[in-house]
Amino acid sequence: MTAVDAPRVSGGLVAPLRSSAVATWRELPRAAAVGAILLAASAPAVLAGLTGAPSWLLTLSAFPVALLTTGLARVGSAIADGGRASIRDLGRVDAVLALVLLATAVGAAWLVSQDGAPQLVGFVVAGVGLAVLPRALAYGAVRGRSGLGALRGGAILAAYRPGTTLTLLSLGVIGAFAVAATLGTLALVVPVLLATFAARVTSAELESIDAAQGAGR
Repeated sequence: MTAVDAPRVSGGLVAPLRSSAVATWRELPRAAAVGAILLAASAPAVLAGLTGAPSWLLTLSAFPVALLTTGLARVGSAIADGGRASIRDLGRVDAVLALVLLATAVGAAWLVSQDGAPQLVGFVVAGVGLAVLPRALAYGAVRGRSGLGALRGGAILAAYRPGTTLTLLSLGVIGAFAVAATLGTLALVVPVLLATFAARVTSAELESIDAAQGAGR
C-alpha cells in the first residue's frame, strides 16, 4: 500500500462500516437467529475447554464452529449485496477452509505453548493466520471460491491492503470486548456485522482491482 493509498483506505472504511451496521440492523431477527446457531454450535467446545477435556476432544468439538464460520462469511456476503440473512447460506460451508482454520488455531496454540524456536514459529503462524484467514473467508464468500482458491485470494488481499486487514482484526478485537461486556448478548449480532463489513470491503477492493486491471489492458 502506498502513502497515497493509506488515508483513502482508512477514511474509506467508515462508510462501509456504517452501511454494514444499517444492513445488519434491517436483518436483525434473521441475523440474531444465525448468531444463536453459532452460539449453540460453540457450546460443546466452550464446555470442553472449561472442563479441561483432552485436546483431541476440544479440537473435535470446535470443528462445527469452524464449519459454520465459513457459512457465516456467506451470510455476510448476502447481506452486503442487499439480500437477507439466511440459515441456508449459513449451511453453505467450506470444509477445506474450515479444516485450515482449525488446524491453524490448534497448531499455533500448541507451538506457542512450547519453548524456544517452536514458540516463535507459533507466533508467526498465528500472525499469518489472523491476517490471511479472515480475508480468505470474505474473498471466498464474495467470489464464490472455496478451499485453496479462497486462501490464495485472501493472501493476496492481505498483502494488497494491509491497512484494511489490520482494521478487520481491530474490529474483531473490539467486537470480542463488546460481546464480553454484554455477557454474550451481542454475540447474536456481532459476528454477522463483522462478516457483512468484511464482505462489503472485500467486494469494493475486488472491484477496484478489476477496474485497474481493465484499465491496464
